[in-house]
Amino acid sequence: MTTTNIQKTEGGPKILLNSGNLIPLIGLGTYKIVDQTLMDSSVDTALKCGYRFFDTAKLYQNEKQLGNSLEKLLPKYKLKREDIFLLTKFSPFSAEKATEEIPKLIEESLKNLKTSYIDLVLIHCPKPDENDNNDKNGNSASRRINWQTLEKIPVEKVHSIGVSNYEVRHLEEMADYSNKKPSVNQIEFHPHFRRNDIREFCKKEGIHLQASKSLNSSIY
Repeated sequence: MTTTNIQKTEGGPKILLNSGNLIPLIGLGTYKIVDQTLMDSSVDTALKCGYRFFDTAKLYQNEKQLGNSLEKLLPKYKLKREDIFLLTKFSPFSAEKATEEIPKLIEESLKNLKTSYIDLVLIHCPKPDENDNNDKNGNSASRRINWQTLEKIPVEKVHSIGVSNYEVRHLEEMADYSNKKPSVNQIEFHPHFRRNDIREFCKKEGIHLQASKSLNSSIY
């Protein structure tokens, strides 16, 4: 991950994103935690240990469970919504569907997470599942429309926006159609898989590179 603009705060070290918002350096990923009891215990332990950043996604099918846990457990640790950082991700839609579907999806996430705003929303990957890998024009159009639609979501509802699993070529392409740079690119990154090309590009462009699978895990 990039280490520029690290700030020491009461809740631990944070990075200043290009959106002007702060993001904690370390967070709890919640993939495969779908049982409510397990989510409760995971969030409880995380909060007790000082975690203030929680990562979920539409693909994980656990936004509701995370929202339930936080609603129950934040008061236990005398914390408020503004004391934690929430990140969710969505799989991209085809170019034909994105404009209509993304605003609805954001509203659904707000309801699931029981919050009036989400700190960071990422596009989970560069290509819709329904698109063919070789459909370069279609996939490029999808990326453009998904990003431009996400840019239009009011900042009061989504404070920062970014991408996940984007290669350098995808990030370079964004310069042709984006009004905002992505605040974050979340990718697999660990000692056995060092994406130096992406790391250097993000550092140069002021995009925070966030490591997932940082313990070389198969967890997505």
